[in-house]
Amino acid sequence: MFYTFLKLQWKSFFRGESVGADITTKIFKWFWIVYFALIIPSLGFLTYEVLKESFEIEDPFLFINKQLIYAFVYLIVLRYFVQSIPVVSLKALLLTPISKTQIVRNALGKSIFSFFNLIVFLYLIPLTFILISEEYDASQLIGWNLGIISIVYITNYLNFILNNNNKILYSIGANIGDL
Repeated sequence: MFYTFLKLQWKSFFRGESVGADITTKIFKWFWIVYFALIIPSLGFLTYEVLKESFEIEDPFLFINKQLIYAFVYLIVLRYFVQSIPVVSLKALLLTPISKTQIVRNALGKSIFSFFNLIVFLYLIPLTFILISEEYDASQLIGWNLGIISIVYITNYLNFILNNNNKILYSIGANIGDL
């Protein structure tokens, strides 16, 4: 089924009216993806040392945990304005023998491998190795990583809800503003 959706998406990309502009946009998009994919792991390696030496924080891991709420609020706002929701051409797909649930699962499944989700792995893996080398408990760090990754995926699917319903967005914004 994945191959079928991939083949249909490939055909729709090259049959579109503005193929040249789409290719140019994809090139710039991939340039920035590669750039950030190279920068983010270095941030993961440097975070602990910079917080410990430059800012003279005794326990950088505790400091990072205290700042996570701000990071997640930033992630929600960034996703809302920057991350594009996977668009599915429903009218064209309803003519094919593909069920509606498979179409929805494909749209949601495409967002799992979004750069906004994968960038967290690029940051957490080096940071975790540094924390393990600083003698933090590896089993607790694995649980910590799983918690952060689950929150990142929650914000991913929250973005689907927020982009389709402004009332929910306004109520969440009011609640965050009260913090």
